Amino acid sequence: MKERRGGVTRAVDRDLARNQKPWSLYVPMLLLALAWLLATSGSVPGLLAGSMLAIVTIVWLVYALSRAWRVTRMLIRRMGEQPYDREGKYRLPPEYANTESASAARKQRRRLKSR
Repeated sequence: MKERRGGVTRAVDRDLARNQKPWSLYVPMLLLALAWLLATSGSVPGLLAGSMLAIVTIVWLVYALSRAWRVTRMLIRRMGEQPYDREGKYRLPPEYANTESASAARKQRRRLKSR
């Protein structure tokens, strides 16, 4: 079954996979600093605003870190399959030399299905 992902999830996944310093992890850290400044301002509205901002930021960080875990697992799996497709399968006996990794087989099936 095809996984449906929203625009936010797709943007976070793309940001985590492509950027060395992803905004989806660094911006919430800046917002936590702002929440701390608001909470320590000495006023009740500042304390309320700071605590609400901290709660929302912590929820976002948990979400972004769970997506980072998923993206990292996918990238590690892909890194292991590419060397197999390039050279590892040719070290096997001849009857296995025409095999392909799971992701390459999945891409091939998608190409054939879309035609």
